[in-house]
Amino acid sequence: MERTASCCCGTLSITLDGEPERVISCHCDYCQRRTGNVNQVSAWYFDDQIVSETGDYKVYRGTDNDATEYRFCPECGSTVYWYLGGIEAFSGQKVYGVAVGCFNDPDFPQPDIEIHTGNRHNWVAAIQSADNFHEFPPLERMVPVRDDPKAWRAETRHPIHGTARAQIVESDEPASVGYEFDAEILEISANGLRITCDRVLEDCVMSLWVTLPGYTQKLYLSVELRWSSFDGEETYEAGVEVINNPLTDSEAWCDIVVLSTSQ
Repeated sequence: MERTASCCCGTLSITLDGEPERVISCHCDYCQRRTGNVNQVSAWYFDDQIVSETGDYKVYRGTDNDATEYRFCPECGSTVYWYLGGIEAFSGQKVYGVAVGCFNDPDFPQPDIEIHTGNRHNWVAAIQSADNFHEFPPLERMVPVRDDPKAWRAETRHPIHGTARAQIVESDEPASVGYEFDAEILEISANGLRITCDRVLEDCVMSLWVTLPGYTQKLYLSVELRWSSFDGEETYEAGVEVINNPLTDSEAWCDIVVLSTSQ
């Protein structure tokens, strides 16, 4: 499927093939000022998804983000798309952001991640199905891994209220090995969990003793940290992937997901 995004006057446009690899809603003060809106919504595409680029553009590089080249129409001023140089430097892959509003498509996929939500306007509702981060998330939650799309395109996550007892069994910080803490389970997916923690965690493997509503058996899981974040005040969170699931049948684990979220 091809989609075309164009500026207000139609001079500058870009046509892309296939679905976006990620759709992001950003509430940071920079994006608010750059767009003149309360947030900006962008779709990320790999460079080989670009079918054509039409029209001349000018480039703006922000002082706070000079690795990003914003391409705007010199006639009407609309910013249509931009080259994410920082993402290429991190991952070695060329990725472009495109302003979702420039597609003018009410059926365009909704954001799967919201960032800088600490700067969200009080009257702007959260997107319930999207991952959300108080500030900018760890890059591995944002950067595409072409050969392993699950590493960054989130599977469906379900809100949940469960509890877990966590113990770090392996860590890049030896002093952390053996450390235990109580966690609240915020979300569950087919292969992972989003939990609270009492500090920002380094790369580690944890054991979790999990209690989920609607499920009578307490689960013992081995999980590996994928990201960890802190909102600058009191909230610490982590995303973990299940690497040793006693429910070897994936359907059984998914049944728990459905059961737990339907109670």
